[in-house]
Amino acid sequence: MESAIYRKALKALALSVKRDIPKTYNIRRLREFTDETLGLPKEIWEKAYELTQYYYVSRYPNIVEGIPDEVISMDTANEAVDIAREVVKAIERRIKDGR
Repeated sequence: MESAIYRKALKALALSVKRDIPKTYNIRRLREFTDETLGLPKEIWEKAYELTQYYYVSRYPNIVEGIPDEVISMDTANEAVDIAREVVKAIERRIKDGR
């Protein structure tokens, strides 16, 4: 879920910045496409990039052994949600500023 939030927010940013959206689920590619760091440190982006794998595990649970909630711990999921909130807030600020 948090991966979808990131993707949608990054695609909104891509539309506001470049008026185009790449066809990808990869958060790193979306962020690089927008050419924006949003003032967030590299460490936040590195953690955000990990969300791409969570998308695939939740969307296609048979690609890993076990069910998603056994593969992704509650602590990891909570951290992902916190990072998603931080990135989405930064994207909202960027879009509102219009720069």
